Formats: sequence, C-alpha cells, structure tokens
Amino acid sequence: MNTTLPEDVFCAITNQIPKTVRLSLFISLARAVRKVTERTLLFAQAQGSPKFAAMLYSFYSGVLDTLDMVVTVRTFSNGAAKKTGLYFASRFQRLTMPTNRQIHIAELPKGKLGVDHFKLVEASMPKTAAGQVLLRIRYLLIDAAMRAWMLGPTYRAALKAGDVMSSAALAEVVESQSPEFRPGDIVYTDDAGCQEFVALDASRLRKLDNIEPLSHLGNIYGTAGLTAYFGLLKIGSPQAGETVVVSAAAGAVGIFVGQIAKLKGCRVIGIAGGQAKCELLTKDFGFDAAVDYKAGNVYQALLAATQGGIDVYFDNVGGEVFEACLFNMKPHGRIVACGVVSAYDADPTKGMQTVRGVPAWFISRRLSMRGFIVSDFYAEREQAIAELKNWVRSGQIKVRDDIVEGLQNFPTALIGLLAGENIGKRMVKVS
Repeated sequence: MNTTLPEDVFCAITNQIPKTVRLSLFISLARAVRKVTERTLLFAQAQGSPKFAAMLYSFYSGVLDTLDMVVTVRTFSNGAAKKTGLYFASRFQRLTMPTNRQIHIAELPKGKLGVDHFKLVEASMPKTAAGQVLLRIRYLLIDAAMRAWMLGPTYRAALKAGDVMSSAALAEVVESQSPEFRPGDIVYTDDAGCQEFVALDASRLRKLDNIEPLSHLGNIYGTAGLTAYFGLLKIGSPQAGETVVVSAAAGAVGIFVGQIAKLKGCRVIGIAGGQAKCELLTKDFGFDAAVDYKAGNVYQALLAATQGGIDVYFDNVGGEVFEACLFNMKPHGRIVACGVVSAYDADPTKGMQTVRGVPAWFISRRLSMRGFIVSDFYAEREQAIAELKNWVRSGQIKVRDDIVEGLQNFPTALIGLLAGENIGKRMVKVS
C-alpha cells in the first residue's frame, strides 16, 4: 500500500495556514529534528558507531526532504523556501556526516610565531585499515619543542608548510581493527597531529588506565612528569643537602623537578618569570626560594639565593639564564640539559647567543653536562609512574593542569606557552 501523501494534499493543507505561521512551524520542526539529530549522534559516538551515524544520515535526509517539500509548496515566494530548505539540509548534513577539523601550518615562521602561521581546515574523516585504530583526540599535549620542529630536523623530522601540525595526544578509541584495542580505550600517542580524529597503526599507541582527571595522564604520568623524574634522578643524581636549581620552574617539567628534589632532601631554588610565579613556587609548591629572571641581575640573585652555589642545575631555557647558573656552579656540579626555550622562538636574524665560560668554566670547575630525551628511559617507565602515583596520592607532589578549551585555540595556546603564560602542563582540550 502506498502511504505517501500526494503533493496536491500538501498544497491544500499549507494553503489553509498563514505564511507567517507556516514559517514558525517549519522553524520549530527544523529545530526539533536538529535536537534529535544531535542527541542521537552523541549516543552513536558514545557507542563508537560511525556506521550507525551514516545510517542516521540517510534517515534524516528523508525527513529533510519531506520538510523541504512542505515549505516549498507556496509557503514563500521567490524561491526563498527552497533556499531555506537547502540551508537546513546542509546544516544537518554536517551534523550527521562529521568532518575532521585540523590545524595546518600555513607557512613556516621566519621570526616570532604568530597565529597567521596556522590555519583551521576541515578534512574528511579518516578511515582505518587492517591493524589500525580510529581515535578521537581528547587532549593535545603542548610543548615548547613544537616550535623547534618548525625550525628544522631535531630528534624528529622537520615540519613544513601544509603539514598537519604535530602534537602528542591523549585519545579515545572509536573504532578498532586491532585485537589489542577496543572502543572506549584511552591511549597515548606521540604524534596524533592537531586534529579531532586520526587513524593510526596499533603499534604506535600505548594503552592507559582511564583515571580521573584524565588530563593527569598527559601531565604528571606523561612526558612532563617522566622528564622531571628521569632527568633529575638519573642525570642530576641529587644528594640530600645539595642545592638544586631549575629554570622555567613554574612550567610543566620544572614544577615537578623542584618537588622531587625536595622529596630527596635538597634545597631547591626555582627560576621563573614574574613575582606572582615566584610566590606560587614558594607558597604552593614548597620551593625554598625563587628568582625572578625579569627583575634584574640573575647571577647576583642566584648567588644570594643558593647560599654557596649550585650542585645540580636542571636547564629548560638556555641563554642568559644558563650562563648565570653556569657561573654559580660548585665544583663537580651536574647540569641536566633538557630544553632551550629561549632559542626556540628567537629572531634568527640575530644569530645564536654565545654563552661565556664554555668550555673554560667546565674545565676549571670539573662540571658535567648531559642532554637527554625522555624516551631514553622508557624501559623504566612503569616503575617511575608507580612512584609518581604514590607521591601524588600521599600529597607529596601537587599537580597543576593548564587547559585551553577548543582545537581552534591551539595557535594561541602554543604562542602563550612560548611567552611563559602557563603554570604547569599546558594542554588543549579537543573533546
């Protein structure tokens, strides 16, 4: 039996309704359909069912065709109804067939990084192949080294214009063609890219415990906490009673370096930018003293704060701060070379800064300096995370997240990090 109403019946019905009322009814109906669409799609996403979402698209397309037919039949003049119907149809199509928003590098910076060096792009949804996993990005993990990736090859290949901006991420499995993962699993990947979804080989993922808050997996139990843990304990080798100094002390890594050093019985001095950060370090995070590098002579301030010199310097910045610490080092002091934030976003036309005292001061003071990447110590990662968890549970280590909402705000999040705006680990919450 054909249950479809003929078009002339629609005409007869709509002709009995004033045009303004017809418009109001249409808008109300369209809003209702949109609300049902959104809620149903959220359910489909929660169940990890992209195929179900495609089925919904077909269903709602039929509903929209009916709406379009109703409003087109003498509801408006001059084709306005058709345009309105097409508008709503396109809006619903975007809801039911989601795209994948990405942050691309518009051009490589030749000086300071700016928002114009990035662009927001809508790409098609990635598809999985055998052995791959479709991920929904939850948090992008922002790091100053991301700026270095735009300068040339480092411990990874250089980025170029047109690339999706690289980023490590915490993500949730949506669909899996690997027996190792299933929908709902939380994973870490060191190169998800700045986007909403990504399909990756299962071998590139590490399954994580689903804890609350989830952000701590990318902070104290992620690269930031592990970098502080291994860099200080394995390379710095601090002993009780020694003096430890850390630069960028209010940042993702430095804030943990200081707290771990205190747990080991050391006197801890943090270097940070601004009086507010310095007060935070001493009042909230247990540092013995803090030096504001923006306030004046860092060398003299360190000389007073360290009360005799530095045994271990954990360097995150390089440049003038490194030099000030170098000339305050005690004989047989150890320098942990972790980052060079001061150089990442510097004007390349001014050339590289020369640090005085290298190598002469190293020789006369019998100093040692070693650089590292956190992955050098991944064989001991689980043991380190277990110890970090114990310290957090006991309240001996405090964790500070610095979260920026929305993928579209990634450029300002990274630029702000390079300018020292963050306290603790900066992340971009994508979903």
